Amino acid sequence: MAKLSKHEAIGVGTALIVTFVVLFFGNYIFNREATQPSKNESALSIAADDVADSQGLGVMDISVGSGEMVKSGDLISVHYVGTLTDGVKFDSSYDRGEPIVFTVGSGQIIKGFDTGVVGMQVGGKRKLTIPPELGYGAQTAGAIPANSTIIFEVELVKIGQ
Repeated sequence: MAKLSKHEAIGVGTALIVTFVVLFFGNYIFNREATQPSKNESALSIAADDVADSQGLGVMDISVGSGEMVKSGDLISVHYVGTLTDGVKFDSSYDRGEPIVFTVGSGQIIKGFDTGVVGMQVGGKRKLTIPPELGYGAQTAGAIPANSTIIFEVELVKIGQ
């Protein structure tokens, strides 16, 4: 399989991060009345609402992991599948057989992905819906048309080296 260019890798990584944030915060956003959140969960729920409202980033947890939560500055490993809104897959770390590794908040990947993984826990899966402003904007990026909303399903494999 062909290697990704630096910009493509950054984009994919960012998209993965966003997917993780969506997946992690989704349960807190949609299940607030069902359970009484802890202080940390309450703060995370508010943060997720702010991200979704102010930037248009969609974050939905598919499953919540366990242990430490991802924060800015962490080196993380994530698997992901990136699709367009019509379901067409444009990239997958699973297809390459290895997760991507990046430092959260360092700008190595697109902003929506970078923001979206914050708060995830190892083993968690998250869906990130990234608007063009937090993705590739007016640029075409490989199979991703300009001004596209993109979707990433992200799985947090590891925090740290």
